[in-house]
Amino acid sequence: MKPKLCIDIGANKGAYSEILLKATDSYVIAFEPLPEAYAIARKLEDLYPGRFIAENFGIGKEDGVLDLHYGEGDSELASFSSEVNEIAYVKASNTSVMKVPVIKLDSYLERISKDFKFIDLLKIDTEGFEYEVLLGAQRIIAELKPKFIHIEYNWHQLFRMQSLRSLGKLIPEYKVYQLLPYGDGLALRNIDLPESNIYHYSNFVFVRPDIPLS
Repeated sequence: MKPKLCIDIGANKGAYSEILLKATDSYVIAFEPLPEAYAIARKLEDLYPGRFIAENFGIGKEDGVLDLHYGEGDSELASFSSEVNEIAYVKASNTSVMKVPVIKLDSYLERISKDFKFIDLLKIDTEGFEYEVLLGAQRIIAELKPKFIHIEYNWHQLFRMQSLRSLGKLIPEYKVYQLLPYGDGLALRNIDLPESNIYHYSNFVFVRPDIPLS
């Protein structure tokens, strides 16, 4: 099954977007608030004309301006959450702060077009800000029902007093699978079990229940 419309939130330099562009014929919208990382990701617009657009702002629960904590200009650890700076390796990196615009995904899609009928893949990798992204995308998720929602999960949720279960409660109709390492596929998880909420680096895919995985 090949996705057609994909949204990459927390795109950094565009590596995830580029995988989608190379492997599929998808149209990809990417969001990256760090200017230097965004400038690198934006080069994909020339490589894949008509199939890719990069936006230089963040996605959150409401429209406004937030402090972005970061280190290097293309850092993969940049976050809108000050709490995650309590993680030792994040604190060592995120030594600078800049103010950047943030909007809801609902607002963005309303602004650029009222004619979207579907989203195949919604990827969220925002270093502890995933919950806020989902809060600001509730209307779009309800109306367009993305087939797949891919979320990175790590220590960040522990320091923000969140869990896989709290993320899952924002998209309750979806089945939850853990993306296993070493290409071992997907494993179905029950978010109500403690062993599914371990704060260790993992990727989870929330799958619309009518989508076959075989």
